[in-house]
Amino acid sequence: MTIETTDQPANNLVRIWIIVFFAAGLLYLATMAPGILWGDSGEAQLRVLTGQLQGARELARSHVVFFATACGITRSTSGNPVLVANVVTAIAGAVTVANFAVLCALLVRRRVALICGVCLLLFSHTLWQLSAGAEVVTTSTMFMSLEVFCVVRFLQCGKFRWLAVAALANGLGWSTHNFALLTWPAYCITLLSRPPLLATLRRRHLISLVLTWLVGVSPLIISLIYRLDNLDGTGDAMRSVLVGVYGKSVFNLRITGGMAFRVAAYVCLNFPTPLLLFAPLGLWHLLHTKSKSIAWFLAASSFSFFVFAARYKVADQYTFLTHSHLFTALFIAIGLDRLFSANRRAWARSVAIALSCTAPIVYLVLPTVAERYLADRVQLSQVVRPYRPQYEWFLQPWRCGYTGAERYARETLASLPPNAVLLADSTAGRPIDLVQGLFDTRLDVIVPNDIFDRPWQEPFTFDQLAGDQLIAKGLLYSTGKTTRRHWGTWLMGDRYGVEPFGLIYRITHNPAAGDRTNP
Repeated sequence: MTIETTDQPANNLVRIWIIVFFAAGLLYLATMAPGILWGDSGEAQLRVLTGQLQGARELARSHVVFFATACGITRSTSGNPVLVANVVTAIAGAVTVANFAVLCALLVRRRVALICGVCLLLFSHTLWQLSAGAEVVTTSTMFMSLEVFCVVRFLQCGKFRWLAVAALANGLGWSTHNFALLTWPAYCITLLSRPPLLATLRRRHLISLVLTWLVGVSPLIISLIYRLDNLDGTGDAMRSVLVGVYGKSVFNLRITGGMAFRVAAYVCLNFPTPLLLFAPLGLWHLLHTKSKSIAWFLAASSFSFFVFAARYKVADQYTFLTHSHLFTALFIAIGLDRLFSANRRAWARSVAIALSCTAPIVYLVLPTVAERYLADRVQLSQVVRPYRPQYEWFLQPWRCGYTGAERYARETLASLPPNAVLLADSTAGRPIDLVQGLFDTRLDVIVPNDIFDRPWQEPFTFDQLAGDQLIAKGLLYSTGKTTRRHWGTWLMGDRYGVEPFGLIYRITHNPAAGDRTNP
C-alpha cells in the first residue's frame, strides 16, 4: 500500500498554522531566558546591543537577517537589546513549528499523526533550547521550513507562486545562515527524478525565480559589497561566505565511531520516545508514494542536512542537527499515519499522543540521572562555569528564570581592583561585556577584544611589555586557566602562572621560572 499527499483547503492550513504558532510561542516565550547568556547567545545579544550587523570575523557568521530584525526592533522601540534578541529567537522557533505543522498536514491524513508530529518537534531538545536563548539557528529553520512547505505545495498543485515564495525563503535563508545551500542538492535530485518538471517552467518563470531569490539574498550581497575592501579577491569572498574559518570542519569526510555515537545520542535526546522507531517506516512509505517528486525532495533534503551535520566536527555540533530533526519528526508522523490507517482504536491514539509528549519529563529527570551515574564517564563541557550546572545547562532545554551569567559577570567585575585588565574567553567574556555595556558597570576594567566594537571600551594595546607591567601591579586577570593562550604564546611560557582569584584567576610571574632563568 502507498500513502498519498492530502489536498488541504487553504483555510484549514491557516487555522492549523495559527493554533500551532500560538501554542509554540507560548511555550518558548514562557521558558525563554529573561536576560544575559553565555557564549554564542551572549555574542548575539552583544551584537544587538552594539548594532553590529556585520560579522567582524567572516561573512559566514554575519547572519544579517536575524541581526537586522533584532537591531531594527531595538532601535525603533528603545527596547532592551538582550530581551529583544531572546524574543526574536523564540518567535522564530514558534514560526518553525507552525510551518512544520502545515507541511505535515499536507502529508498525513489523520489528526493524531499531525498532533504527534507537532508535539515531537515542539518538545525536541535542541529546537526548544535554541528558542529559549538568543540564537540564529531558529531563524534559519524558520526559512527552511517555509521553503520546504512551499516546494511541497508547488509539487502538489503546480501553482508557480509557491515556488516563487520558496525561492524568496531560500534567499532569506542564505542571508541568515549558509545552511540554506543544503536544499540545493534536493532540487537537483528532484529535477533528475522528474525531468518533465523543468519543462513546465517557462523562461519568464525562471527569470522570476532568480530575481525573487536575489531579493531574498540581497542583505548578504549588500554585506559582501560592504566588506569587499577587506577581502582578497573572489576566492576569499567565496570562502568568507561559505566556510569562514571553519574550512577544516566543513570539508571533513571522516566520521569516527565516537562521532557516530554522539550523533545517535543527539537524535535520541531530541526524541526520547519509542515513536522514534516509526521514522524509518515513515521514510519507507514516503518513498513509495505516488508523488515521487515530493518523496525525493524530502528524502534528499533530509539526507543533505543530516549528513552535513553528522560529520561537521565542531564543539556545538548538536545545534547543526536541528534542521534534520524537522525531517525526523515528519517521517515519524508519516509512519504513525500509516499505522493508524489500519488501527482505529481510541486507546492507541491516546498512547501515541502521550508518547509524543514524554520529552519534558525526560529532560526534567535526565540531569539528575546523568550526574549520578555518568559523571565519571561523560563530561559535557571541558570547562565548568560558576552558576552554570553543566548537566542541567546542557540537558534541560528551558532557560526560564536563569540569571547565572549576569550574576557571574557582576561578581567578577566587582571583585577586580581599579583599572584591572581581564583576559576573557568567548564564553565568559560576553556576559561581562554585556553587563558593562548595558549597566555602565565598572567601565574602568579593560576587557581586550579585537572582534567587537564596544563604545564603552577605550582602545588598548596588549603585548608582553604591557602584560609584564600589569602583572607587576597585580592588575592582569583571566577568566580561565588557559584563556591567556589566546592573547599571546608568551603568556603560556614558564615565566607566567595563574592563581585562583574568586571566580577568575590572577596572572602572575612564576618565581620558580625566574630562579631557573637567573641562578
